[in-house]
Amino acid sequence: MFFTECSGTDSEDPSRTFADTLKWQTENLVVRSLRSGAETVVLWNMALDDKGGPHFGLCGERCNGVVQVAGGKAEKNAEFYVLGHVSKFMDRGAHRIASTSQGPGGLQNVTFENPDGERVSVVVNAADAPRTFSVVVNAADAPRTFSVVVNAADAPRTFSVTESGRSLAYELPAGAVATFTWPGAPTD
Repeated sequence: MFFTECSGTDSEDPSRTFADTLKWQTENLVVRSLRSGAETVVLWNMALDDKGGPHFGLCGERCNGVVQVAGGKAEKNAEFYVLGHVSKFMDRGAHRIASTSQGPGGLQNVTFENPDGERVSVVVNAADAPRTFSVVVNAADAPRTFSVVVNAADAPRTFSVTESGRSLAYELPAGAVATFTWPGAPTD
């Protein structure tokens, strides 16, 4: 299954377009579609002019491409970074491995294993407050199953990955997107 033909638009408050696009597209196009079995995410408009064209409608007044071209220069839009969180770290042949994730508007992730065993997790905090969470390898199901544990307290929350005695902790601010990589468990 392929997820295709989506294009960004401006936010109601244009000063929020980059942040809103980064969060919405990562949550909905990357995480949720890949968690639901999509094998790829394709954005419809790669390069548009500074007026958001050309387009055939359905974007309101303007569409946003992956890059905006004006005066011979290309400016990277949020769509560029959304795709970069996946394409820079996941290798051809990577496969999704199970992980738990909060629902829409919460802390969400999609996790992959590259052919060399490296793990890649794209995480978006779609909540209105910083979130702390951990990724724990379930020993009984290792090396393919991960649980995301979210600290439900009102205090800022941290991200951590623990596997084979190694760990990483991270606090993900509201609206932020991060990609984490770590080597697979030793095989000896």
